[in-house]
Amino acid sequence: MLAFIVMVGAIIVGFCYFISLSLKDEIDMKTMAFLYKIGVVLSVLAAIGFTIYIGYRVSVSERKLLPFSVVFMSVGVIVESFRRSKDWKIITKNFFISYLGSFFCFLPGKKERVYDFEKHIMQWPYAFLLVYSLLFFIRYEEKITAKFTEGITLLLSISMLYWCLDVGLFSDFDNKFLVFLAVFVVFSSLASIFYILTDIELTKNHRLMLSVWSTIIILVFSIDNIYNVYNKGDLESSKLFSENFILVVQHFLLGISSMYFVQNAALIFRFLPSKGGNYSEDLAKIKKEHIYRYSDQQVDSYHAFLCLVYSLVLYGLNMKYHIFPRNVMIWFVIFTFPMILRLSKIKILK
Repeated sequence: MLAFIVMVGAIIVGFCYFISLSLKDEIDMKTMAFLYKIGVVLSVLAAIGFTIYIGYRVSVSERKLLPFSVVFMSVGVIVESFRRSKDWKIITKNFFISYLGSFFCFLPGKKERVYDFEKHIMQWPYAFLLVYSLLFFIRYEEKITAKFTEGITLLLSISMLYWCLDVGLFSDFDNKFLVFLAVFVVFSSLASIFYILTDIELTKNHRLMLSVWSTIIILVFSIDNIYNVYNKGDLESSKLFSENFILVVQHFLLGISSMYFVQNAALIFRFLPSKGGNYSEDLAKIKKEHIYRYSDQQVDSYHAFLCLVYSLVLYGLNMKYHIFPRNVMIWFVIFTFPMILRLSKIKILK
C-alpha cells in the first residue's frame, strides 16, 4: 500500500509538472505550483513511511536483508557524482528522485506467483544505485561526461595489459579464441601506447579509435569489478580486519565503477542498430560523440612518464606480493592517478 502511495505521489508530481508546461498560459501558475508541492509532500511522506516499514521488516527478519557493504557502494557513487558534477544540488535532487524511483522494485514480477517482500528488500539498494547511475547519466550527460585524453588512454592500456597477465590470458595457447583475443588486446594496447608516446597528430580518426578503445577497456574493468565483488562475500561474514578493509575498498570502488559502467555501456551499445532508426545517421552521430569526447591535446612527456612509473610500480608490486585483488588495484590506480597528477602540478607551481 505504501509503495502504491509513493507511486501515486510521483505520478502526481510528474502530471502537475507536465500540465504546468503545456497549459501554463491557461492555468494559474500559483495553483499549479501548489499542486506540485502537494505531490512532492505526499511523495516524501510516503517514502518516509515506507522506509520506516522496510526498517521494521529488516529488524525482525531472520535473514540478512541489507548488507552493510551497500553503504560504501553508495558513498562511492556519491563521491564520483560530486567529482564529476561539482554541484551538491544536482546530487541531492538526483538522490531524491532515484530514491523514489527505486521503490518500483517492490512491484511484483510477472512470474512471481508468491510475493516475497524480503526478497524485494534485498534488491532495493541495487535498484537505487542503478536508477541513480542511469538518471545521473541521462539528465546530466553533458555536465558529467569527462573528456578522454592521451594520458587516460595510456593509463588504461597499461592497466589492460596487467589485467590480461593476471587473468592468465597468455597462458592457454591451445584455445584459438583466447589466442586471438590476447593478440588483439596486446596489439591494441601497445599500438595506443606507442601512438600516445610519439608526436603523431591527433586526427579525428585517431581520436575516434582511441576513444572507442578506452571505452571498451573501462567497460571490461567495470564488468570484471562487479563480478569479483559479488564473489568475495560480504563484510558481515568476515572477521579479519584486513579482509574487511579490502571489502570496504572493493565496494567503495564498485560504487565509483558503476558510474563508468552505465556511461560507457551506453556509448558502446549505441553502435548497434536500433529498430526503425536510420543506422547511417545514428552511426555518424555516435562517431561524433566519441571524437568530441576525446581531447585533441597531446599528453605532456612528464605526465606520460609519471603515468608509466606510477602504474607499472603498483601493478608490479601487486603481481609479486598480492596486496589487493586485481580489480581493486586497477580501480585504485585509475581513481588515484588524477590526484597524484594534481599534486605533482601543485609542487611544480610552487
